[in-house]
Amino acid sequence: MKKNIIIAFASTAMVLLASCQKTPIAPEKGFGYLSFSEFSLGLDEELDTKAAAASGNYTITVLDAEGNHVVRKTYDEVKNNDNKISVPAGSYTLVASSSADELPAAAFEQPVYGVSKNFSIEAGMTTSIGELICTLQQCKVTVSYSDDFLKMVTGNCTATVEVTAGAPLDFNLTVSSNGTKTYDQNAGYFAVPEDTRTMLVTFKGEIEGKVVSITPKVFSNIAPKQWRQIRFIPKVDEEGNVTFDVVIQDLISDSTLNNSVNADEGIIAEDPEAPKGDGGIALAPDYEAG
Repeated sequence: MKKNIIIAFASTAMVLLASCQKTPIAPEKGFGYLSFSEFSLGLDEELDTKAAAASGNYTITVLDAEGNHVVRKTYDEVKNNDNKISVPAGSYTLVASSSADELPAAAFEQPVYGVSKNFSIEAGMTTSIGELICTLQQCKVTVSYSDDFLKMVTGNCTATVEVTAGAPLDFNLTVSSNGTKTYDQNAGYFAVPEDTRTMLVTFKGEIEGKVVSITPKVFSNIAPKQWRQIRFIPKVDEEGNVTFDVVIQDLISDSTLNNSVNADEGIIAEDPEAPKGDGGIALAPDYEAG
């Protein structure tokens, strides 16, 4: 269900009949005003993510047709300047963001919400921007393990997720000296390059006393405003060999990935001699899938 959390209310009760209104003013020659007097900024929680709500003061940026910064202010600064910005006549894009920094390629627990809108300024006129609704600008990723998979784990493991090349995040699974197993439950937030929209998942760790790794598995159709819930589960083939699968929960379009597991430390590439299909390493014969 869509839920809008209004974080900045309009200063007038007038309902806009159009997204932009223009009224005559007397500015310096060749300039007009971008008015925020009837501006409100909402947060769209109709997300697959259930990501934490953005906090703090939003940054307002005005870009010209070439993408150059014309104005960059916090929303508080705009409100304290009589709710308006003086801008030369021309075509622009307004960007509102919950972060003053550039969108990080990958970061833990750093959701960024934002919205953009095109508008034009005419000399001697005021353009009212109206209401904008911000959405999550990244793909949220979490990693978890089934209880049966955790039974197989005998040493430290790492699941690595990468959406932007060269900007991975490691989700660690740790086994303490007394055998207690804990894993990173922080959410990773990933910028999504428009030219790829893919996610690579790799795994390396100790399973039933053997150091194993998988080749990178590719998930497609990655997009902002998604929550990709990666889960590792065990799997036993018809011959009794134990492997494991990587699944993405709650996204039916992504089928289960069959992962070839290699038992030699440091081997990340596919082994041409490895069994095909669900084949992988054979673990202890007394292992039973839960």
